[in-house]
Amino acid sequence: MPFFQDLVELIIVPPGDLVYHLVTLFAIQLILGIALGHWNRQRQDPEAIRLLVAGVGFTLTRVLLMLIAILDRVGSLPPVTFLPPFERFLDLVVLLLGVWAFLPVVGRYTRVSVIILLIMLLWAVIAYAVLAALWRPLAGQGVPYNGYWHETVWEAFSVTVLGLALIASLLWRQGDWSLAACLFLLWLSGHSLQLFHPFPAGSNTAGWVRLANLAALPLAAALVYRHALSAAPTYATADTG
Repeated sequence: MPFFQDLVELIIVPPGDLVYHLVTLFAIQLILGIALGHWNRQRQDPEAIRLLVAGVGFTLTRVLLMLIAILDRVGSLPPVTFLPPFERFLDLVVLLLGVWAFLPVVGRYTRVSVIILLIMLLWAVIAYAVLAALWRPLAGQGVPYNGYWHETVWEAFSVTVLGLALIASLLWRQGDWSLAACLFLLWLSGHSLQLFHPFPAGSNTAGWVRLANLAALPLAAALVYRHALSAAPTYATADTG
């Protein structure tokens, strides 16, 4: 555990935090690029559409976080007043899109899954609006976000969603269910640790969640690649011998 704690501390402070954003952005670019190519070949395939939407959503969340990190470097805004709830909100959006895109059973209930996703995203937006408004006066008082009840709300919901997704992936075993289960387990481990053992103490950054993202997002890129590869047309060459 000390090794992982040292690694977490490395990726939440400059310049390690910028490296974290670059590494995760690279993985997300792979996801978006492969998903875009897959959708370009299979435009009527609901799975290709889900992967493309997830890739676009992943990219937007990472670009926003990197933009905030850059503005913080040049001193253009004080991120402590809004970044903690905003980063939790974006992390929740990423995992909701990830569950929707990679959970095998979603393919059976396309319309229902879209409705559920929209409801959860709406809940996330409302939760962010409320918690961000409550956090703003506390930010100037030096209250750490880690371990505060605001963070507990985000992490408890995330753990619930990921726990249900992991169970569903084990019950409906089809396609790349094992990789999807590993992806959900990685995210679940990070969010569970952040819920029950917030780290670093006295910080505003979800260290365990960032560490989980470092492992989970490259795995998500591999999942998108496997989906695209399995749907790619195969060409048989005739034996002219």
